[in-house]
Amino acid sequence: ASLAVPLTLGILILYFGTLHSSFFDAIPIPDTVVDRAIPFIPVFVVPYFSYYLLLLTPLFVIHESQELRNTAFGYALIVFTSCVAFFFWPTAISTSYTDPLIRGLLSIDRPRNACPSLHASLSLFCALCTLRNLKSSIARYGLWIWTLLVIGSTLLTKRHAVLDIAAGVVFGWIVYRLIFGPIHQDAMESDVSIENLDIRDRPSDSRRCLREFATFVTLAPIGSS
Repeated sequence: ASLAVPLTLGILILYFGTLHSSFFDAIPIPDTVVDRAIPFIPVFVVPYFSYYLLLLTPLFVIHESQELRNTAFGYALIVFTSCVAFFFWPTAISTSYTDPLIRGLLSIDRPRNACPSLHASLSLFCALCTLRNLKSSIARYGLWIWTLLVIGSTLLTKRHAVLDIAAGVVFGWIVYRLIFGPIHQDAMESDVSIENLDIRDRPSDSRRCLREFATFVTLAPIGSS
C-alpha cells in the first residue's frame, strides 16, 4: 500500500511524458477494410471513458494480497512497456473525425500512443484478473460485455484502428498468462497432490497429520511467491 502513491505518480509521469515527447515523428497506422467499414458513433465516448472505472474493478473483488500485488505488477508492466513503445515508436491513427462529444478527449489524448492500444491491453488484463474472483455468471457476462464495449468504443470513436487493438489484446493476454498462468498451474498441481494424499491416508489419524503438514509445506511457496 505504501508503494501505491509513488507507483501511480511514476506511471502518470511516464505516460504523459512519452505522450508529449517529440523526439520521434509519429507513424500513421494504416486503415484496413474493417476500419473503413466501422462507422463513427460519437456517443460511444461514454463507454470509452468508462475504461477508467473498469481498471478499478480488481480492487473491489481481489481480497488476497499476493494476487493483488501480481495484478498491480501486470498493470505496471503493460503501461511501462507500452510507454517505451510510444517513446521510440510513436504511432497515430490516420483518420481525423471531430465532434463536440469527443472534443475534450481530443484535447488531452495526443496522437502518439496508438499501438499497442492501452484501452485494449489494460481492459482485457483487468477483466481477466477480475473474472478469476467472480462466481456469479451474471456478473461474469456483464463484465465481458462491459470490456467489449470499452474496446469496441475505441474503434467507434475512431481513436484506434483494428491493428493496434489486436496488438493490445494480444499483449494484455500475454502479460496475464505470464503472471497468472504459472500460478494457476501450480495451484492445480497442489490440489491434485492434496486429493491423492487424502485418498491414501484417510484411514490413519497420524498419517492425516503428516498429510496436513505436507499440504502446508506444498502451499507455502505458492503463497509467498
